Amino acid sequence: MEEIRPEGAQPQDEKQQINIDDSNADTNYANFFLVSTGYEEFIISFGLRSGDSKTATLNDRVIVSPRNFKRMAAAMGQALRLYEDRFGAIDVSAPQQAEGPQ
Repeated sequence: MEEIRPEGAQPQDEKQQINIDDSNADTNYANFFLVSTGYEEFIISFGLRSGDSKTATLNDRVIVSPRNFKRMAAAMGQALRLYEDRFGAIDVSAPQQAEGPQ
């Protein structure tokens, strides 16, 4: 499979090896997110929304440069394509309401 890279990304043979220390990383589940932008940054806010609630609680916010956001979007798109190739298409339509007793 061909690697998908955003414009200006380093060729495969020029990539740097990066050691990642995740000992201080937090892990949070999110089923709700917002993306907003300004001229110099993209802001991705993650949170939880339960059931049909009209309220969501934001847990985390990540702020990145436009260049890094574009790289992240390409990486997520590639991961999604690989996932769907392996497990099938993801249906993102709204779930149908179950019919209750009449």
